[in-house]
Amino acid sequence: MRNVVLRLGGLSFAGSAHSPLRLELAPLPGVVTLGFTELGVVELSADGRRVRLTPGSTAVFIPSCEFQCESEPIVSVMIHDSARELASMAAAIAGCPEDGDGALSSRYRFTHPVLLDGQEDPRRAALFTSLRRALRLLDQPALQATNGFEALQLEDLLRRHLALLLWPSLLTPQPQPQAGGGRDPILEELLEWIEAHHHQPITLSQLARRSGDSVRNLQYRFQRRVGCSPMQWLRRRRLEAAHADLQRSSGEESVAAIARRHGFHHLSGFAASFRREYGLLPSQVRRGARREEDPHSGQAC
Repeated sequence: MRNVVLRLGGLSFAGSAHSPLRLELAPLPGVVTLGFTELGVVELSADGRRVRLTPGSTAVFIPSCEFQCESEPIVSVMIHDSARELASMAAAIAGCPEDGDGALSSRYRFTHPVLLDGQEDPRRAALFTSLRRALRLLDQPALQATNGFEALQLEDLLRRHLALLLWPSLLTPQPQPQAGGGRDPILEELLEWIEAHHHQPITLSQLARRSGDSVRNLQYRFQRRVGCSPMQWLRRRRLEAAHADLQRSSGEESVAAIARRHGFHHLSGFAASFRREYGLLPSQVRRGARREEDPHSGQAC
């Protein structure tokens, strides 16, 4: 029997390969579990219900309850997430604001195991395939070592998959905000918040939750107002702030330190984005600032 367990923020993942077994697992309070197999068949019982998982096309969502399973030789994957975080993600996608009294959790809550059968629902089949591909990124040590998971917002991406798998109705297009030339208070407030917090880790789902709008509508608002997506706007503001600091730099602070202060934790990625935006490397902008400060410095480095 082989087991691999890892964590990514609030998500945890367990992969195992083992011979036939029969086991019973106690409930995990406040936790939602998605289980599926890559090889072999599992018979699972929970809350008086019995489901059969086959490789590739079926999975099961299990709320916080006791369950039993019986399997043949198997390779399986289990993903655990906070029920509250998953509900919050669903609300962000739908554009339902949090009201602080638990109503959000009850709106996106389930009490019985939910079988995801790709043969019955093409939307879930496509999402399940996409989720399995995204999970392969976890098996990239180089990405993890270079802050790639954070740069890709992998936790947000995987949780978004879980929410859409559980509530596929969230994929239904929603009415877009009415176009108009007037002020958009929701977007104006969000732009101000981004300006003040651009140096912090920010995800698209977090922006949607803060605005109380759906992800789709929020993207529409940004496209209509500033001509790009919310995350493109955030990246642009970070680059502008870093550029301003580099122009003022006296050379005592490294380029890497300036990049980190404005939310860039992968230096090569920052340099590439900076060059695309300004046609110069960050180090060239800083050297130019130092020469302006001391015109007799010659070839400052």
